[in-house]
Amino acid sequence: MRPGICAARASRCSIAISVPRMVGDRPGLPEKKTLVFVEVKTRGPGNLGRPADAVDSGKEEALMRGAQAWLRMLGEPGVPVRIDIVEVIVGERRPEITLTRDALAFTGER
Repeated sequence: MRPGICAARASRCSIAISVPRMVGDRPGLPEKKTLVFVEVKTRGPGNLGRPADAVDSGKEEALMRGAQAWLRMLGEPGVPVRIDIVEVIVGERRPEITLTRDALAFTGER
């Protein structure tokens, strides 16, 4: 699977990618792929709260539906799934970018 923008019906997420992860902690062990959904939230100067605060229960449900749709489409129900959130705070200087891995626990069907 290539990185891309994902959309499944009314369910949306910002980015869906497949990345390798090491199984175990020793070199030479086989890699396993993980399907990662990344929700990107941006805030400008003067906005209150963290960008991730905008991921409410409705958005979380939409992300779960989108992940389930991708798994059905791929036909690989055993693929590990991770949902991350990237926060971008744009200010007068360089943007502040924060990645939170496993921000939401995937609770969908496999």
